[in-house]
Amino acid sequence: MWMRQLQDLGLSGLVWMGVDIGGFFGDGNGELLSRWTEFGIFQPFCRNHTAMGTVAQEPWAFGEPWETVCRAMLQLRMQLVPYLYTLFEECHRTGAPILRPLLFAYPDDPTTYTADDQFMVGDALLVAPISRPGVEHRHVYLPAGAWGQWWTGEVIEGPAHVLAHAPLGRPAIYARCNTPIPMWPVVQHTGEVPGSLTWKVFVGPGSGSGALYEDAGDGYGPGCRRTAQVEWAGSDRIRFSLSSRSGEFVPPLRDTFVEFAGGDRVRLEEPGEPVVIERNMTNDD
Repeated sequence: MWMRQLQDLGLSGLVWMGVDIGGFFGDGNGELLSRWTEFGIFQPFCRNHTAMGTVAQEPWAFGEPWETVCRAMLQLRMQLVPYLYTLFEECHRTGAPILRPLLFAYPDDPTTYTADDQFMVGDALLVAPISRPGVEHRHVYLPAGAWGQWWTGEVIEGPAHVLAHAPLGRPAIYARCNTPIPMWPVVQHTGEVPGSLTWKVFVGPGSGSGALYEDAGDGYGPGCRRTAQVEWAGSDRIRFSLSSRSGEFVPPLRDTFVEFAGGDRVRLEEPGEPVVIERNMTNDD
């Protein structure tokens, strides 16, 4: 119910929200906390919180293997901060929800109208959490287009109904192919200045685009934006282009890469200027 409620709130304009990870009332357990964390890291408001008098449910409270699962999921959220921060700015500017139902992106697909136990995070990520104990598989609906399985890199052509294997620590996450996702390395807090940024791309038929918004990190002062475009030219050949920055903010110096899932990782030599690279995904010669 909470998954559907958050999607409804997003469509209603209440986008800065999230349910307490682990649940607020009653006592949870390690599996519940781990599965809830797999979902909770994609909420705009991500917080572990519970009522007084209930058992402790910090990420380390139940020991292993639950602590490792929660740590890995929180690290994934930190890696996705550039993507999430860009969505926050888009929401501020346009009103588009951050966590959104599939029907928001695919209004012409009637199957998405009842797919309320999975959701989109922006345009690039589709997440289908598991919310029942002792379960490792679940049905996932993938709308039209090519989708990359986050953990394996497998590309699936939609529209498709798939039986996803999602053991603890490997939730069902799919990335829209050719939609570049800006990511940091793992950092311990948002005040830490990472030394690199990577555009992650799952390669498949078609084309797509992504964006990166940056500012000083406090929401004040000037900002800047870059857009990335990916085109699949067939025969496993891919073209990635990155625009120059627009806006007054100048981000700190860092190494910038593009990483093709299942392929290679390429360093962008001039991250402040327009960049175009072409790669053969089966032969680097």
